[in-house]
Amino acid sequence: TPNPTLNLEKISGSWKLIYSTITILGSKRTKLGLRDFISLGDFLQIIDVAEGKAVNVIKFSARGLSLLNGQLAIQASFSVASSSRVNIKYDKSEITPDQ
Repeated sequence: TPNPTLNLEKISGSWKLIYSTITILGSKRTKLGLRDFISLGDFLQIIDVAEGKAVNVIKFSARGLSLLNGQLAIQASFSVASSSRVNIKYDKSEITPDQ
């Protein structure tokens, strides 16, 4: 797409990530490198073009510890930098346990 930022409204919504390049020693990793202890679930990206906000949500569970299930949400804001680029600014991260 020659000018992808001209039609950003097409990406608004919730997207399930089905591919990622995140690897460590050839294996999918967690933020803290606890891949033998933490199981990762769905990766979601929620994009609100009107507000210039995006949230990446990663569901997780700790093997054998039902009290340590939940999600990590990483929030960012974005703005158009050019016809082919956006600026992304990290806002905050939250870990929320399942209820």
